[in-house]
Amino acid sequence: MMSNISLKTRYFMAEFYGTFLMIFLGVGVFSIIGNYLSIALIVGAAYLLSAYTLDHISHAHFNPIITLAAWIDQRLTLKTALLYWGAQLGGAIFGYLSLPLFNVQVLFSRSLSFSTRDYGLFAFVAYILVYVYLAVSENDKKRPFLGLAVGSTYMALTLLTISSTFGILNPLRALEMTSIVPVILMILSLASGTLLATLFYKGLAYQATKYQKHA
Repeated sequence: MMSNISLKTRYFMAEFYGTFLMIFLGVGVFSIIGNYLSIALIVGAAYLLSAYTLDHISHAHFNPIITLAAWIDQRLTLKTALLYWGAQLGGAIFGYLSLPLFNVQVLFSRSLSFSTRDYGLFAFVAYILVYVYLAVSENDKKRPFLGLAVGSTYMALTLLTISSTFGILNPLRALEMTSIVPVILMILSLASGTLLATLFYKGLAYQATKYQKHA
């Protein structure tokens, strides 16, 4: 039965579910528990679990900035990137709409404000997350470590920045926010960090030297 499902549909389903899981678990734990270490562990574990079950289908993006980086790095066509973004948006909305089952109301309910330093942090965390993803996912030898590497990066970055940025590493967290200007600046900051990381990665793309080729 599953063999009859088109590849694009499989992409959509994988990105939808992975994004849903990260939003549902990450935001849910943030709202219910509020313990920084618990939140960071859950966010990292959510990515790890999603990656190890869905990486073979969609390469485990679950975040629009990672899809943006993959498109800039010419790993995806624009048409496929748009499909991923649509799936991620749908998964995030479904995640937020599922939270009221646990008496958590966060969809368009947080009035968040950030300082200039915080916007710099958004760019910084996007840079690190995107670079790690691009580097670990570049070939089949490294891909078995994708879930662990990127999940650990999510966990560390969430723990380090949550007191200032509420642990926002995904522009779809804008669905929590009521103020337009912070949303726009946050998304632009994440996008700028993504662009810098992708350009830096492309500039440092590994090429064996003559000596290494004969080693």
